[in-house]
Amino acid sequence: MSGPADAQAGCDYCRDPGNLLYGHVPQIATSDEEAHGLLLRCPRCGTLYEDPANGQYPYPITPEEASQFFPDWSRSTQGNDAPQG
Repeated sequence: MSGPADAQAGCDYCRDPGNLLYGHVPQIATSDEEAHGLLLRCPRCGTLYEDPANGQYPYPITPEEASQFFPDWSRSTQGNDAPQG
């Protein structure tokens, strides 16, 4: 692990390592590329995180990056699993 997620990204819930690392931030996609692991989305604020396959700490990514790195997740699905208010 390289360190905590960007302090400016996400909310208190998803910045908490206990939530981000231990299954409280749901996996919404996987990557076919070896370098990319899992795509996570905070259930409270909707921030996207890449959880790399190489063991580094998950880090926030943009929807555009998510579409590029995780082909099975498309921007058109963003609203279908977005947090409910």
